[in-house]
Amino acid sequence: MELANQDDYADVCICFEEPLISYLFAELLEAQGCAAKIISKIHELRDGMRLVTEPHLLQQLSTTPPTSCLVVGTRSSLGTVALPHAHQTLCRPLSEDKIEAAIRQFLGQ
Repeated sequence: MELANQDDYADVCICFEEPLISYLFAELLEAQGCAAKIISKIHELRDGMRLVTEPHLLQQLSTTPPTSCLVVGTRSSLGTVALPHAHQTLCRPLSEDKIEAAIRQFLGQ
């Protein structure tokens, strides 16, 4: 299997309250050949960008929804937010297999 290069995907922004989680998702996305950018505030998201975030931060987004979105949270928190049309969810508790499968599916959109 050949890894994609960064030109194969649009940039992905990552925004979590906990910086370590943002860093870990960036590393996993970059390992798949995706250009990942950690943003500290959800309003830094630019049009046309994909997004990996948590539900309560997604609710703060006042601009156009992201091109596609991977929302990571508990089952109950995911049920309380209006999700963008092109979205995927990743429910806690997380495992390595669940995270890798969700990222592959997210990048395949």
